[in-house]
Amino acid sequence: PGNVRELKNVMARANLLAQGDLIRVADLGLPAAAATAAATAAPALE
Repeated sequence: PGNVRELKNVMARANLLAQGDLIRVADLGLPAAAATAAATAAPALE
């Protein structure tokens, strides 16, 4: 996301699409290349 408003919208969408209490990379709606990079680089948050 390029700015705070975009980030807020992405997180709100992910919150609605998430199944359960965990937001996964797939819930963020990122392009496939970015999602793959994020999934391999991001640590799990608990």
